[in-house]
Amino acid sequence: MRTNGIAFSLDGKTLYVTNGDGIVAFDVAAPGRLTNRRDFATLAMGNGDGLAVDSEGRLYVTSNPGVQVFESTGRYLGLIPTPRSVISAVFAGPDKNILYVVGSGADDANGQPIREGPQQTAATIYRLPMVAHGIPGRAK
Repeated sequence: MRTNGIAFSLDGKTLYVTNGDGIVAFDVAAPGRLTNRRDFATLAMGNGDGLAVDSEGRLYVTSNPGVQVFESTGRYLGLIPTPRSVISAVFAGPDKNILYVVGSGADDANGQPIREGPQQTAATIYRLPMVAHGIPGRAK
């Protein structure tokens, strides 16, 4: 497994995990116990990183070209393009209708890459107003 993103389904009975260019699903058998590992979906482009689920059960997977969206059945719905590769996503705001995504890298006021910290990069946060909403009562 080459994973980073992890999220529970709308009903909490399935755990989704990014795995390179795909998403793997597991049934949640009991607390701390997963069964029935299976391939759930393949990204249309790039590798998956972060993962979020909305109140309709759709998956939002961060990747090189932007946020790829999948139905709860695994069918690819499309891409929300971003100027940079994105690595993390979360629904937030009072109505959970803002999708925040973190982009890899940032530029200073002169358009030069910011080189800070152990990885010598910075991050850009995108605020995307959505028609969709995150899951009420869930932190992510």
